[in-house]
Amino acid sequence: VVASEEYAYARSHTNPTKIYGVKLDDVGNTMAAYGKYGMNTVVDNFMVTKTSRLYNSNSSTPITDVESYEYTAPGSGFNYRLLKSVSKQNSGSSIAYYSKYTYAKEYTPAGSGDDMNNAINFFNINNKNIIVESIQSFIDGSTEKITGGNLNTFKPVTVGDIIIGGTTVSTFLPYKSYQFVNQAGVVSTSFAPSTISSGVFIWDNTNYVNTPSAIEQYNTRGIPQLITDNSRIPKT
Repeated sequence: VVASEEYAYARSHTNPTKIYGVKLDDVGNTMAAYGKYGMNTVVDNFMVTKTSRLYNSNSSTPITDVESYEYTAPGSGFNYRLLKSVSKQNSGSSIAYYSKYTYAKEYTPAGSGDDMNNAINFFNINNKNIIVESIQSFIDGSTEKITGGNLNTFKPVTVGDIIIGGTTVSTFLPYKSYQFVNQAGVVSTSFAPSTISSGVFIWDNTNYVNTPSAIEQYNTRGIPQLITDNSRIPKT
């Protein structure tokens, strides 16, 4: 048995952005010399495909697995390049499997609303572009079925000093993590990805379990102190 792997990459941005800096050096004890220098940025390489082949002496045709990676595209309205989806396809099957990710900046929160709206608005203002929801699915022919998902919610927490006159900060930290698994799959039209409408965070509370794991309590440093899992057993 012989195996091989091939990788293909693409530039994160078509045109790099150049930024400039100044370098200073002391010349003796009374003078300093300086010079301007340039540096290219946004020139990362992203992996776009991974092709694995498994060769067997019983066949001249290898078994091939292809993983494809999709990122937010330049000019898509988002000022970042992050992984949006991963697809996997095996040469011995017509079924393609997908993992898809939704980030905070893909939502449109109101200036004020429920806790999740306010959390996402806070993340966007402070450039904390975290994953809110991830979904797993497969496509067989023309039908997509959702086989799993993970939804992270957040709540307002005050952290900082507890002494008189100390400084405290209001922030948003992880609260409940909803999950669902359905090996047979739920038809995609029967699953509702999370969204925000008029300051209200809307999510699929039909397919996600009703007893999520949760971080119930934080200390003043923002460190979890009490966690309950899906069985609702508290852990400290």
